[in-house]
Amino acid sequence: MSNIGKRRLLSFIRSSLAIGIVIIMLAGCFVITASDDMITSEKLPESVPLNTNASPVEQPKSSEAKETSGSCGINLTWSYDTNTGMLTITGFGDMCMYSWNDVRWGGNTIKSVSLPDGLTSIGTMAFFNCTELESVVIPDTVGVVYSYSFFWCTSLNSVTVGSKVYAIQSYSFYGCTSLNTVINRSYLSMTANSDDFGGLTKYASSVTGNGHMNDTVGDFVVDYNDYTSVLIIKDYTGNSNSLNISTITIGTKTYHVKEIANNAFRDCTSLESVIIDDSVKNIGSYAFQGCSSLESVTLSNNLTTIGYHAFYGCTNLETITIPASVTEIRGDAFYGCEKLFLIFNKSSINITIGS
Repeated sequence: MSNIGKRRLLSFIRSSLAIGIVIIMLAGCFVITASDDMITSEKLPESVPLNTNASPVEQPKSSEAKETSGSCGINLTWSYDTNTGMLTITGFGDMCMYSWNDVRWGGNTIKSVSLPDGLTSIGTMAFFNCTELESVVIPDTVGVVYSYSFFWCTSLNSVTVGSKVYAIQSYSFYGCTSLNTVINRSYLSMTANSDDFGGLTKYASSVTGNGHMNDTVGDFVVDYNDYTSVLIIKDYTGNSNSLNISTITIGTKTYHVKEIANNAFRDCTSLESVIIDDSVKNIGSYAFQGCSSLESVTLSNNLTTIGYHAFYGCTNLETITIPASVTEIRGDAFYGCEKLFLIFNKSSINITIGS
């Protein structure tokens, strides 16, 4: 090759290199592709599938199937009706305590609830944020309603408080803005538009049942509940020799005696005969202790408990019939009843002579 040819070839190479560098600098995200007779440019797509031949993958379900039954206490179970939205709890004892993050009742929407006789407490946050729940009847066996149990149940409009409820903890009914009907069967004293009892009556226009009240009626000092018409005899100040314990009238209302409290007739030495009506279920400790003139006692056929020393020192008591309903006779209930020689025992309790 001549020198002139060599110089032209070198010049062409240099020009080509310069053009290539410029193309590379300007291209950025472009790719240079070559064919036999031309140069073209194509822009890369923003994303490229890693495997364009992969088969479609089934997406996960938005939520798993919800449970419709389970346990909510050592001896408590629950079931949920998907058609009605009703939660039914069965069994007895204390309900579980729940926390903010717990899934309660399978995550189902609770519209109504049935709580069993035998339930003794309603657990913390048990019905938290059940915004479609409208009414609740708390059974007479429940003692405690724990904190936040019905927190933010915004549709709840009616609550009936059972007769044995003695504690309703803080925030139990906080945020229940529709709750305007409260029926109080307990001995707790409630008033409308109050923050007491976990906000239960905060939005209530009225409360049916004034709870625990005291009064003196004749010779009797009593506790009573005006909703349940149930009464407890706390003390007796009279000197009658014969009594029929059944009902007591306060104003225009008649109340059934449910219980004879501890010490109620203690040392009533004038009392010779007493008939205890079938409405009475419990005789408290020391109730008739020291009634030394008491000769005749007729017990309620619905009586379940005879308390400690209940008839202790009733030295003239000769006979007594223990009804079939009695399940417990506590220590020394008839101790010192020196003339008691005949006991008719209809109960299942094993009573032995000399015990």
